[in-house]
Amino acid sequence: MTPHTDLRHEWTVSEIESIYTLPLSELVFQAQLSHRQFHNPNQIQGCVLLSVKTGGCPEDCGYCPQSARYDTGVEATPLLTVEETLSAARQARDHGATRFCMGAAWRDAPQDSRFDQILEMVKEHLGNDTQVSSNLPAGQQDAVHNEVATQITQGLASQTPLQGGVGGLLESLQNMATSGSPIAGAIEGGLVSSLASKFGLPPAITGAIAGALPGLLQKFAHKANDPNDNSITADSINNSISKINSGSLSNINIGGLSSLLNQN
Repeated sequence: MTPHTDLRHEWTVSEIESIYTLPLSELVFQAQLSHRQFHNPNQIQGCVLLSVKTGGCPEDCGYCPQSARYDTGVEATPLLTVEETLSAARQARDHGATRFCMGAAWRDAPQDSRFDQILEMVKEHLGNDTQVSSNLPAGQQDAVHNEVATQITQGLASQTPLQGGVGGLLESLQNMATSGSPIAGAIEGGLVSSLASKFGLPPAITGAIAGALPGLLQKFAHKANDPNDNSITADSINNSISKINSGSLSNINIGGLSSLLNQN
């Protein structure tokens, strides 16, 4: 087995089997060879994980100390404030960490002010995240936002008839889990490929953007269903989809999706 230098998509069954059946020590050795081709062998990434909400989770996962249904000795604490989280992120950065992760004891993020608070944390953190900001092309942040909006817009347009119309689409988006959504999954592939080919973004960055897709789609649906928010409406979505289906693709973004991206 020889290390490959190019990303491949045409693996044969016999090639996969040859890797799968390697002795563990040989597999570790080959993994090290591949690692050393692309990375400094004496350099590691320092990561810090912060629990922004600890304990009190309503789920009954027997293995998890965060569950409120078992006596695990973990004291439940409320959601940290944005400033508390940013302070921890700055401290992690000052101590040499290059990645900062936030975890919360929920199955799904609640759709209320706490969810908006989490979004604000992410927004503030990404703004100070050198790993993300340094990999966005200089002066092209708006172009990246527009490309994300375009990919989501076209993806939603193709998904609308499959969901029985705009009403069904919005219902599916609003009720979907924060991960594993078939709608988000259908959009993700084209989004990641487009960002990588047009802007040269590395997998870590395209993956981070793709990971935020379900939450963004949910927020889009909530705004569309909010009677006090006219920035995104079912009518505006219908009008955009009609233009897309008629071939008028230039400068179309469903219901002001581009402006929603620029807010987050």
